[in-house]
Amino acid sequence: VPKAAGDFYTGLQSAAVTTAGPFGVIFQNNTVSNNYLAGQFLEFSVNLTKLGLDPFVSMGVGCAFPFKSILVKTRASSSFTAELKDFVAPFSFFSAPTAELSTNMQSLCAGNVSTVYVSNPLSTSVYRWSSLSGNIVGDSVGTSINVNQAGSYVVRQLLSSNCGNVYARDTISITMSTGCIVLINNPIELHAVRYPEFVQLNWSQTADAYQYFIIEKSFDGVIYSSIKKINAFSDGVYHHSDLIGQMNSQVLYYRLKYVTKSGQIAYSSVVTTNPGVVGKQDLIVVPNPVVDHFSVQFTDVKNAHADILIVNALGRIVYNGKMNVKPGLNQLNITRSAAWGAGYCVLFIKTPNATLRKRLLMQ
Repeated sequence: VPKAAGDFYTGLQSAAVTTAGPFGVIFQNNTVSNNYLAGQFLEFSVNLTKLGLDPFVSMGVGCAFPFKSILVKTRASSSFTAELKDFVAPFSFFSAPTAELSTNMQSLCAGNVSTVYVSNPLSTSVYRWSSLSGNIVGDSVGTSINVNQAGSYVVRQLLSSNCGNVYARDTISITMSTGCIVLINNPIELHAVRYPEFVQLNWSQTADAYQYFIIEKSFDGVIYSSIKKINAFSDGVYHHSDLIGQMNSQVLYYRLKYVTKSGQIAYSSVVTTNPGVVGKQDLIVVPNPVVDHFSVQFTDVKNAHADILIVNALGRIVYNGKMNVKPGLNQLNITRSAAWGAGYCVLFIKTPNATLRKRLLMQ
């Protein structure tokens, strides 16, 4: 009986020939049909506040449960004293999943930041964080936090903002890694060149000692996130174009995390790209001196056509080609002809935006 006059429930019943889903429906005579009959399927809702069962209204307790399960029973007729039939369920209610923690980095290197997060968050729950030992960087309320020290971190889950009682909690430990080293014998230097819509990142290595590289990016120089993983190869130049869109007013920070084949971890120095400082276009040739073929890498700022020329020491054009270029890094592989001869040549790449030159030694 509602505390106030009026309906305390709403319901919708199936019309004739309503689909019963992929498993169909079984009728009283044990036949299977693909459709419900009219009124055979019902969806309904109950206004607990109007019935006086809402604990927040009746008791001022925002996280008490009005009930934990529901058992559905039907009657043989519309009479209140009719025989009860067809017991269904019980169905469990208010059994929200308890918070479980995970992290993108279980072990920290000095100066690094790890993100700890709730792996099964509820949009209606509130998550409050604390540290038994360690340090939280930034906000301590939400589905995730950033930490920069080893320690134990605890999350407390409230089912709603009105609820002061803790529904669940979980703890995770972050350790300080002993595998973080500085590779003194093989330091890697990261280079970053900023353009209006992207940042071109390049580095090179000659030692066959690495498994992979991870480019990390930050907006404040403190909290970094991974933007690209690149597997290592034995020798060469690495590159990545990071699209920055309309972030022209932001200072951006980049660093390179590299992992050796023995599992050791090291970081490059941080490079900073400032707004309004636009770099010049770079041209890289590998290998140089040239034996039989080489790779040309260069950057451009927009879609365009490029003329590729190679001129020998006598001023004769020994190679003439064209290609379509795009914003960011462009690459071209060229096979040397025996007619070029030995000695020095000059490579020209002409686009509407610039003319790039590189001196080549033909062996």
